[in-house]
Amino acid sequence: MTWVITAFAALGTQVHITEMDMSLYNNDNDNYETVPEDVLVAQGYRYKELFESVSDVVFINDGQGLFLEVNDVAC
Repeated sequence: MTWVITAFAALGTQVHITEMDMSLYNNDNDNYETVPEDVLVAQGYRYKELFESVSDVVFINDGQGLFLEVNDVAC
């Protein structure tokens, strides 16, 4: 990951590292031993909507420098 930060910094860009955690639960009363499929699907749609709607560059990498996903702003 360090080489990615260095590569972008060399281009004169600002690098911001953030971590996002979105809960599977809608309230404090939900508790699943095994998360139901419909909850996982809904969670996937929430991630997708957020990923595609932000105006900043967002990318997901494998920690070794391989980009797994980038949003349209990054292209």
